Amino acid sequence: MKLILHYALKELIHNRKFSIFFIANLSVGLFAFVTLFGFQSSLTRTLSEKSKKLLGADLGVSARRPLQVDEVKVVENELGLNFKKTHLLETYSMVRSVRGQSRLFQIKAIEDNYPFYGQLTVSNQSDQAISRLFDNGVDNVVWVYPEVLLQLEIKVGDVLLIGEQTFTIEGVINNDETRGMTSDFAPRIYMSITKLLDTGLVRPGSLVWYSTLYQINSAQRVDALQKRIFAAMDQPDIRVFTHQDSSQQMARLMNLLSDFLGLAAMVALFLAAVGLYFLFQTFLHQRHKQYSILMTLGVSYAQTVGLVVFQVFVLGLIGSLLSLLMAWSILPMSIGLIAGMLPFDLAFGFDWKMIAYGLALGVVGSIAICLPVLSQLKDVQLNTLLQEQPIRHQNTTLLYKGLMVGNMLLFWMCSMVVANSVKVGSLFFMLFVSSMALLAILAKGFFQSMESIVLLPNIVPLRWAWKDITRNQFVTMTSFLSIGLGVVLLNLIPQVQKTLDVQLQMPSESKIPSLFLFDIQPEQVAPLQEILASMDQSLLLLTPMVRARLQSVNDQPFEKRKEKALTREEERESRFRNRGMNLTFQDQLKASERVVKGVFFDRPYVPNTNTLPEISLEKRFAKRLNIQMGDKLTFTVESIPVEGVVTSLRTVQWTTFEPNFFIIFQPGVLEKAPKTFLAAANVEDQDMKNQLQNTIVHSLPNISVLDVSRVVAQLKSIMDQMAKALQAMAFLCLLAGVMVLYLIANYHTRLRQKDIGLLKALGASFGLIQKTFLWQFGLIVWFACLSGVGISMILSIVLSHFIFESMYVFSWVSPLITLTVGALVMMGIIYMAIAKTLKVSVVELLTRV
Repeated sequence: MKLILHYALKELIHNRKFSIFFIANLSVGLFAFVTLFGFQSSLTRTLSEKSKKLLGADLGVSARRPLQVDEVKVVENELGLNFKKTHLLETYSMVRSVRGQSRLFQIKAIEDNYPFYGQLTVSNQSDQAISRLFDNGVDNVVWVYPEVLLQLEIKVGDVLLIGEQTFTIEGVINNDETRGMTSDFAPRIYMSITKLLDTGLVRPGSLVWYSTLYQINSAQRVDALQKRIFAAMDQPDIRVFTHQDSSQQMARLMNLLSDFLGLAAMVALFLAAVGLYFLFQTFLHQRHKQYSILMTLGVSYAQTVGLVVFQVFVLGLIGSLLSLLMAWSILPMSIGLIAGMLPFDLAFGFDWKMIAYGLALGVVGSIAICLPVLSQLKDVQLNTLLQEQPIRHQNTTLLYKGLMVGNMLLFWMCSMVVANSVKVGSLFFMLFVSSMALLAILAKGFFQSMESIVLLPNIVPLRWAWKDITRNQFVTMTSFLSIGLGVVLLNLIPQVQKTLDVQLQMPSESKIPSLFLFDIQPEQVAPLQEILASMDQSLLLLTPMVRARLQSVNDQPFEKRKEKALTREEERESRFRNRGMNLTFQDQLKASERVVKGVFFDRPYVPNTNTLPEISLEKRFAKRLNIQMGDKLTFTVESIPVEGVVTSLRTVQWTTFEPNFFIIFQPGVLEKAPKTFLAAANVEDQDMKNQLQNTIVHSLPNISVLDVSRVVAQLKSIMDQMAKALQAMAFLCLLAGVMVLYLIANYHTRLRQKDIGLLKALGASFGLIQKTFLWQFGLIVWFACLSGVGISMILSIVLSHFIFESMYVFSWVSPLITLTVGALVMMGIIYMAIAKTLKVSVVELLTRV
């Protein structure tokens, strides 16, 4: 055994080119995966370290209404006696400065023992300053984020109008370790709970979150407490959360980005696997006589396979270690790329899981890729020693096919694991396989049609290349698929990004309203309309909103999800189940809505009849809650049951920023229920917009006005950062595809060394043979790029229509770059791949065995 292992290592050293290319190809394909694991590891570690500080407590309960005494009792009975608690109210409100400027800010009302963990430091931090915030006997004071001063052009000591009260800025918050993602959209203002209640902002139907946070002094696990409390609660609109939940919720955007980056990394890994397959097939093809000699000398088939597996193990281990080293060097840069998407810095570092995943994927994956080729060693027999020509292995055995199918199933499973979603992972796998199938059909159709073309330009290299393409279909197809798949992914991301960018254009360029208004009380509708009319503006899409709880479906209690979510779909379903519901009523569809099933109601409900009121649900919302057409839904509004039957399903284009709802009741049912209103306004002039906001805040201070253009700008900034990360991954995929192309071109020229030698012996010049190979691969590259661009457009249309539910918008930049610069770069790679082989002398080519 020692002798065999020594021989295996010596053979790898002797075949340096194979070893170097194997390691390089594996490390490039694995690099994306390892970097992604490093990013996830850094995110997980940072959130784990900061989770208690982000929440400021161990555990909390919250609702969009004040918690009842019996509900609080349920929680505290489970906690026992060893706990501390603090109350927290959060809302959004317009705030106006003494200069008349107004903006939307997040108001966070706290008690003096908040937070239990983390720091909340103010510029003039002192016991006196802290006591003044919570002293009801002194003037109203607040603490503000620095962004508040910048946006309103004010300073410490100035006065703010918040609701019906005026407040003095007591200090600027220097460090808030409880800062979350929403703080970037609306900077925070801190005040005491008593002062918030005096502002008049907390009214029936107002957008307010009531939370109670707990510090647990016992050794009990917070997740176990959460489960017990959650099970004891019978109200689905009460949320029970731990500090881990809070951090995970804030990182949801990062997790989604990580999921899709992982899918892109799967493409790079697949292309690297194709390269490894070709490399190993070439290596086995060149060494088949040596294996025949070994078997003739008494080495068994199992020992021969073990020898080769050991060689793959060594190369896989080196490639994995190299990818880990590359990831370690590039990870800080990749973390910096998305730094602006989180309110804190990520802690860079590797952990044992990341190293273990990288090594396992590199070593085990390499062996799995090579196993189908290794199965061909059964074909090696003694008589191959007497053959002048190398044997052609047949890839039709049952073992070979079974191993290839197993690898594809493994790829599918990895896609679901990486995406943390059965649906998204399976959709990616189907789109990936569909793209491969479509590329294969296009390639086969094109190159078969070439066989029927008789009249060709009188260019000898082109004619020879034409014949090579049609006769070597395996090489042609593999080259075509490798390049095509990389081009599909590289062009798909900019195409989808362009579609989303157009949807999120500024109001002056699209139908998106420029202002979104909420917390409008019924008695304020008329005065608000008068304010807009005085400025030659109108209130658009005035929509009522009624808070409710879903009690039952088809007279069966509507149960909240109690088990822990494992996939993104389960997380989404859990969020929708464990929440209160917002209802509205209308008799006409908005421009952003479209009925896809059933018929939307066009007349009010007539009471005292034998029919139930009709309900229209958003399609995805209904699917997540497993609600079907014809189901009877029972809601409670202020403890009064309201019933209805689902008669239609709608799609909603949420990016229009119109007041849209998941649940719409037929008019004639909810008009007398307690409600607030949402509305929109489209004011293009910025000065007019500022004047309108200031007037509304002065006259109707509880109404909140959201400047949509600011939100859109922030969303586009985040999308741009995400797109950069995805494009970087797509570029890595193309790099893997180009490396595969290099390997295939090099393999193909080496396989045809005898033919090249004969052509040179018959008088063919070096230039003629070189042009033949360049024509051959040039046609493949150009048509693969063209097909990849076309398929990326088809996929963009599908994703735009079915996933984003919007119109497809064509972007010409990336296709143009791909078809020009990209194709030329790939031709340069091919030239380097074939140049050395073509320069070998005739004598050397004809004497090689």
